[in-house]
Amino acid sequence: MGCISLLISLLLAGLWYSYRISPLPVVDVVGAMSSNPIPIPSPGSSAGDDNEVPIRFQKTEKAGSFQLAYTWQDYSLRSRRISFDINKRDLEASELEFGYFTSELENFVEAQVRDSRIEMIKNLKKYTERQIAQSEFTQYLSIREAGALSFNLSLSIPPSQPPSLYKKAKAEYERITLGLAREQERYLKAVEKEISQYKKTYLENRGFRLDKDTISVNYNQSVKRNRPRVRSVVGRIRDVAGDVSLNYFLALILSFVQEIQYGIPPTEEQGKIILGFWPPLKVLVNNFGDCDSKGVTFASMWMNYKKFPVILIKVPEHLFVGLAIPSLGREGIVINGLRYTLCEVTGKDKMPPGLISAFSRRYLESGRFRYEIID
Repeated sequence: MGCISLLISLLLAGLWYSYRISPLPVVDVVGAMSSNPIPIPSPGSSAGDDNEVPIRFQKTEKAGSFQLAYTWQDYSLRSRRISFDINKRDLEASELEFGYFTSELENFVEAQVRDSRIEMIKNLKKYTERQIAQSEFTQYLSIREAGALSFNLSLSIPPSQPPSLYKKAKAEYERITLGLAREQERYLKAVEKEISQYKKTYLENRGFRLDKDTISVNYNQSVKRNRPRVRSVVGRIRDVAGDVSLNYFLALILSFVQEIQYGIPPTEEQGKIILGFWPPLKVLVNNFGDCDSKGVTFASMWMNYKKFPVILIKVPEHLFVGLAIPSLGREGIVINGLRYTLCEVTGKDKMPPGLISAFSRRYLESGRFRYEIID
């Protein structure tokens, strides 16, 4: 009379979410801004000063390192020059620990949830067997193995049987498959929860955050991982600066980072997803980075000098930095009772600490921003 069958399986691909970049969660912020920055002190010339700015960036590759030389101008238009080495192994480590391949992520999650998927199929099979055993059409219903992650439920009516039998048996078959679908949905919810947790674990290890279906760079983790790697760079700047105030040294580091060439890293490199972010050593070796790459570079450097709290503030298509330093009269913001002096690491104009662009200020004043605390 006829034969129909249903393949019961769990396809992992059906449980993957699409990814998109999203800002960090909004939190309550209070405070106001002032437009009167404290003047940056201008001490006398120090080693590396020059009135004319030569080649701003030079890179020489050696056997185990890159030798870099940077020349930039501070806010008094004095030329500053430092040179330092970046160890190739440190650079490679910073690149290897950040970013992910989609196939690697999928394979990791697949391996972690495989046992749960097998257990789900076993339970669905038992459910189906019970339904068949209780049916008056048991002899026409059957289960056929199709591997550890699937099985076939079939209805087969001999041609010699009357059409009325086939009609009743088919209705029974559809009742069982409908119940089976409800059971599968219940198990799938548990499997989806596991998948989300394992994706989160994997991505956190690779330098990202996962919030529902949104993946973003974990800036706090990047600063912690890379702070020791840029310690020697801060040391060279201190050698050039000499014995100066906190405000002046902050201005020197900020002016250095601001003059790193602006550019947006790609979303992926050779198939590896990096979401347009480069870690600090890669920024320095290439003299290249956008607002979040340079923001993390600046924060990593600054926290080698002073361990005052730092925040990274995100507004649409932009990021800038806040430092909890003991200063008054600068453009700042108060968060959880702590006042932060604001610093732009990129922008058309080179702004000293305590001044931000009109673009950034507009979003701050309207409350349309998000921030991440670097601890």
